[in-house]
Amino acid sequence: MIFSQRSAAQSAVSKVINFSMDEVTGIFMPPELYVDIDFIDDNGNKILEAKESGHILLKLQNYGGDASGVEVFVTPYKDVQGLFCETKSVTADIFANSRKELDFPIYADISIPTDSVFFDIKVRERMGYDIDAKLLLSTCEFQKAVISLQGVSIVDSGRGARARNGNPDGKVQTGEVVWAKLLLQNTGMGEARSISYTINSEDPNILLMTDTGLASEINGTLNDLLVGQTAEVSFRLSPNNSYVQKGKYLPVKISLTEESGFGNLASAQIPISLDKVPDVPKIVDIKGDRAGLLAMQQTRVYSQSNRITSNIRDISQAPVGLPLYEDAVAIVIGAEKNSYGVAPAPYAARDAQLMAKYLTTSMGINDVKVLVNEKVTGAALSDCFDSRYGYLKQVVIPGKTDVFVFYSGHGIPDYDTEGKPDVFLFPYDARKELISDRGYSVNRLYADLNSLGAKSVTVILDACFSGSSRQTASLAAENISGTKGVRISNQFISQRPWEINPEFRLFTSSTGEQTSLGYDQSQSGLFTYFLTIGLQGDADEDDNGSITMDELVKFVTKKVSSEAAKIRGGAQTPEFFGNGDMIIERIR
Repeated sequence: MIFSQRSAAQSAVSKVINFSMDEVTGIFMPPELYVDIDFIDDNGNKILEAKESGHILLKLQNYGGDASGVEVFVTPYKDVQGLFCETKSVTADIFANSRKELDFPIYADISIPTDSVFFDIKVRERMGYDIDAKLLLSTCEFQKAVISLQGVSIVDSGRGARARNGNPDGKVQTGEVVWAKLLLQNTGMGEARSISYTINSEDPNILLMTDTGLASEINGTLNDLLVGQTAEVSFRLSPNNSYVQKGKYLPVKISLTEESGFGNLASAQIPISLDKVPDVPKIVDIKGDRAGLLAMQQTRVYSQSNRITSNIRDISQAPVGLPLYEDAVAIVIGAEKNSYGVAPAPYAARDAQLMAKYLTTSMGINDVKVLVNEKVTGAALSDCFDSRYGYLKQVVIPGKTDVFVFYSGHGIPDYDTEGKPDVFLFPYDARKELISDRGYSVNRLYADLNSLGAKSVTVILDACFSGSSRQTASLAAENISGTKGVRISNQFISQRPWEINPEFRLFTSSTGEQTSLGYDQSQSGLFTYFLTIGLQGDADEDDNGSITMDELVKFVTKKVSSEAAKIRGGAQTPEFFGNGDMIIERIR
């Protein structure tokens, strides 16, 4: 009753008050958590391999109110032999409009099998705004090296050898001094490292010799052997006149050890017979099934929540393409660091390494020269591009050789030594105050490349020339030149060979006044990320197996322009100059 009376009294004297939500401040809101899940391993192929470390990385973004005491669990569904998780749960506070990264290290020892294991990922928040997901992680067993003795050849002439009666015949005979050349090959599926060998004979009438005299055994080491690689071991021996062969072969054996122990040889018989030319050594064509094995299982994330993201593609795996450019040369440069303390160009070194892989694997270019960080000096750039004495000048056959140049790093606008506007690539040993002396002029680069008379020239630059450093979502741009707000107009680019040479192409990551962005999620430049995605086949608009320059430019420009707006509100629009009809890649 009292409530009714009060209401009536208030209604008699009350008046309408209008207000908007914008006037309400400090209002309580619950958390709104989003999670990006990624798996990062040592070699970047998204597979946890034996003796490899990895990280399950969770990036939590809170778009709502404060979230305190958030518990995050990352737990494997089953125990897997050889798989170790250093941390399984973390508690963190994630305040409003803030971001936190949580790292869960894992490691695989040599006993891990080829398998798939689910990790249960749970995000628990006190108000019940929870998130659940599953990460399916692929594991790969240890790839063993197997070192095989594939044969031997005998040389009984030349320095250090002595044939019987002075007639070399490729055989071993008593009283002779010969060179025995062993052919070893890694026929396993893994790399053989730290290889050492010993050659000996238990028969006192088989003499082993070094440069300085007789030896009870011959010892040596070999370089690491990749899958299918071969190595030669040479040594001298002499069966003296008292030696009598009792078996098929001379009692000379080789023992060999390598780092993993799986590829060892224990007293392997060397197939040398008296008075017989050895069989020709045979190299085995090793077609490893490693790539197929890994392709069967791919790490992925499963969740019914719309607040889980994990959409970063693996760009480290370049598709195998047809060798369109067998007579080609490429220069790949990643100028990430600077010795004078200028802000780095994030991920530029990785950009170069990625592009080198695509140039060789996807485009079939055999001659790829890679320079990163400390190797990218002003002198090194001159050694590559100088129109008189540079590397390209020495190897390019006019009208026959295709030339590709990729550069990722800083670019700086300034004036050359004659006071003309110019832009410069920024090498490791450059000073911004002396950029006209220590940088490498882009105009000079274009002129040098055009003067080669190559069959074609394709230049790809993941760099900006606005005078700002490369920014990412986690790193703001800095002014790295003495100029500010400079718009790179046509007056800065005096050399424009694509206007007169239909086989000269230039693809740049941004316009003259923009900053080229880095992409934290893929640990690469934003431009390079979508460039590689395009070369993985996404740019093949008509799905005919061939990617033209026009298709690649269209795909990359659209994707970069769209994604750039999400990175600190950035703007980045790639530009292309030249004829786009060229087929840049044909995937098998």
